[in-house]
Parts: sequence; structure tokens; C-alpha cells
Amino acid sequence: MIKHMILFLLASPLLLASDLTPEVQKVTLKENYKPHIGILSGFTEPEGNLDAHGSLVVETALQPVIPFSAGLQFMLSEMDGENESKVERFGLLASASYNFGGSTPIIRHSYLMLSSGAILDKLEGDDQFALGIMPAVGFDQPIKAWSESEMTLGLRASYLFVTDARPDELALRAAVKYWY
Repeated sequence: MIKHMILFLLASPLLLASDLTPEVQKVTLKENYKPHIGILSGFTEPEGNLDAHGSLVVETALQPVIPFSAGLQFMLSEMDGENESKVERFGLLASASYNFGGSTPIIRHSYLMLSSGAILDKLEGDDQFALGIMPAVGFDQPIKAWSESEMTLGLRASYLFVTDARPDELALRAAVKYWY
């Protein structure tokens, strides 16, 4: 319950910001496709008696229609507990996001995302597949790292719902993305 409230509180300012929504339009300039590749790393807090561990996500996406993006994510996380065996979780998810705009710092580079796909939990040699649905909220703040490339640093909060009786997980990850 607390995990759901935290995710709602993170998303509330973005949901109320109607003046920050860009006009929907077809991409006409190549640079507006905004293709990128990113690495996200952080911690997951699984539900139940499992302990928090590190997680890693590698993603790629582009913006076919302003302000919507589509992409793919590969995720890896581990879970265990005092009385629980180690679980390795892998996921391959397709994602869609809505990108905010405007002139307000941080919010203009924020997004809401929904991802869905296959989740594989490996537990002592037993592979179990499930469907995962992951809503997320985040931002990517541009930085100028090199003269001809764009990079962003960001933060993403997400909650992975997994079918069956497997543990869901709340995640907070830092992001580094290269936009080409």
C-alpha cells in the first residue's frame, strides 16, 4: 500500500500540469525522432519477505509522434531473503511513454511510461515465465558532455506488477542516456 502511495505522489504533479502538454504532431524533422539508448541502475524493493537489491535496465527508444515515444527495455534484478532462495529476474518489455514539455525545469523533461512484456524468474534452476506490467514516472535532464553528442542524467520510479503469485517490485533507478 505504501509503495502505491509513493508512486502516486511522484506522479501527481505531472498529472495536474495541463499547460505542460505539447501539441500532438507528426515528426517531420529527423532530429525530432529523438532516438536514444540508456542505462538505468538502482534498487528494487520486492514485496513480501524479500530484500532490496540492485537492478539494471538497458533501453532504447524513439519518438515517432510528438510527444509519444516507443521503445524496448531489458531488465535484470535479484531478490532474496533470510528464509527465501535467491531469485534472478530478467525482463524484456515494450514501452510507450508520454513526454511533457513547457518551460518549467525538470517537468519539461519528464515523462510517464507504461511497459509490458515477458518476465523470467530463475529460482534454483526452475525457470518461471510471467507477464509484467510496469508504470513509471521519470525525467531526463540534458547535459552537454561532448561537443557533438547529447547526454541526459535522470531518475525513474517504477512499479512492476507480475502475474501469478510472484513478488511485484518497486524500483528507483538513476538513468544515463545518449541521444543520437
